[in-house]
Amino acid sequence: MTVSSISAGLIVQSKKLLVFYNEEHEAWDVPTVRPERGELSADAARRVSEDFSGVNCSIKKYRKKLKTTVSGENWNPYVLEIDGEPQRGEWVSKAELKERQLVPHIEEMKEKFAKKI
Repeated sequence: MTVSSISAGLIVQSKKLLVFYNEEHEAWDVPTVRPERGELSADAARRVSEDFSGVNCSIKKYRKKLKTTVSGENWNPYVLEIDGEPQRGEWVSKAELKERQLVPHIEEMKEKFAKKI
């Protein structure tokens, strides 16, 4: 059985995380995408983060301790740095993150998530 993966971009700046409102889930989320055929997971995280934020991003590190499974797929989070001011999204602190309604897979690990970003 092949397990597919999902790449996630955790855009962090000054100890704040850039989040986007996910209308489908009616909750806050981070940029997430399935890599295209032959695309590395890290490259997919950078691509989707740039698409969501509207500015260039660069991979800083993989956050293995935040890896989880979403609907049978591996969710692979990468911390990214951003080059410029994002065109979309909202910066939230760790305290603010704990008060937000997050998408289910992040909500389940909210405390751990806030500590590791």
